[in-house]
Amino acid sequence: MRPEDVKQVVRRRNYKYGYYVLDEIINGETYECEDFLVRSAYTTDGDKYLGTPGIARFICKKMKIKPEMGSGNICNIGFCEKENAWYGWTHRAIAGFTIGDMIFDSVMCSNNEYMDFRKCGIVVIETMEQARQSALNFARYMR
Repeated sequence: MRPEDVKQVVRRRNYKYGYYVLDEIINGETYECEDFLVRSAYTTDGDKYLGTPGIARFICKKMKIKPEMGSGNICNIGFCEKENAWYGWTHRAIAGFTIGDMIFDSVMCSNNEYMDFRKCGIVVIETMEQARQSALNFARYMR
């Protein structure tokens, strides 16, 4: 959905965990249908798209992750200060990476749904920048 497709913001609700939710009426012509209502969550830090309100609540409130732009035009990586870990996520999965884990490499990852993504790689994470890159690799792989 593009910002220019928004016909009207019906409601904005702010949350103290670093995000807000908009109820927006979207111009249906673009999608060859009637106008429709969408609920989307955005960060209060720069108005970046987070996804559904449920994803925003889980990431910001429950996990206490500070989201930031990863790949594409959505926040899909973020840092958790409490765990000193970088997380990557999509609507399908979430994984955290920190020093001592492996740099996520999708080639090393099998199709096993119970795979420990922190062990999908051959290079050990030694810096927080590598942990961030691993979270980004994971988010790209899972989309």
